[in-house]
This record gives sequence, structure tokens and C-alpha cells, in this order.
Amino acid sequence: MIDVYEDFGCPACHDFQADVFPDLEAQLLETEEATYRHRDFPIPADDQSIAMANAARAVQAETMTEDEPAGEFFAYKQAVLAADDWSEDALAALAASETDADRGAVADALADGTYYPTLVADWNRGDEAGVEGTPTVIVDGEQIEDAFETDEIVSSVDDA
Repeated sequence: MIDVYEDFGCPACHDFQADVFPDLEAQLLETEEATYRHRDFPIPADDQSIAMANAARAVQAETMTEDEPAGEFFAYKQAVLAADDWSEDALAALAASETDADRGAVADALADGTYYPTLVADWNRGDEAGVEGTPTVIVDGEQIEDAFETDEIVSSVDDA
């Protein structure tokens, strides 16, 4: 199990998604050698960090199926990281244009803070695990010293 604590507004997390995640996906996730869990840990690195995470959880809730509990969360995450406008209206519009999520449902979740308890639960879980910044990678309960060392992550999964 790979838990990755991230802040949507964190530049280092953007780098992690661009540079490390594709390797993890190819080496561990597509082969089903490991399971990847995104954990929200908004520092916040950007004024919209919490809104971005809330919108992503709304997309997940809107698009999840029994076979795919993450729904289109990861597709939306990639779209958000590539976007220039993180206003709440833009986040809702992006959800509608990049996923099958309903724009109104995402906008309502943003206005109501619907998934804030989920974000708090992830934050508390990370705090208990000793997470101090983002991105932080934890493999089977053990924190990886350098989240950008793909080989160290793969090795930890192999050893677990």
C-alpha cells in the first residue's frame, strides 16, 4: 500500500505527479503490485488548496462505481494540476469538461464544503503518521525519506 500525502496547490506535488507518479504507475500500479492512495494534506500551499481537494473529492463521489471506487478522481487531479485558474467556478467547470461529474454537484460541494470532513480525516491520519510536508510517501506504514526517489519507493514495496 502506497499512501501519498499531497496538497493540490503544492509545486513540489505537481513535480511529483509529473516526474514520479508515471514511473510508479508503470512499475507498481499497472502490474497491481501495489495500491496507491491519494491522501489530502492541504498545508495550504495555495489559497485554493482546500477548494481543489474538495472539488476532487466531489468528482470522485460523482463518478465512482463499484468497480472503480476512485471514479475519475485521478483524471480530474491531472486536469487541475495542469490548469491555470483554480477559482471555484473554474474548478466546477473543469470537472464538467474533463470528467462525467455534474458541474452543479461539484459547485454545491465547493459552496458547502461537503468533503471538508474527508480532508480533515486525511490531515489527521497524516499528522498521526508524522507527515510534516508534501509530498510525503508512506509504504506500508513506513515513511520514505525522499518522495522523489522512485527506486526507494519501488524497493520499499518489494520489501513489504
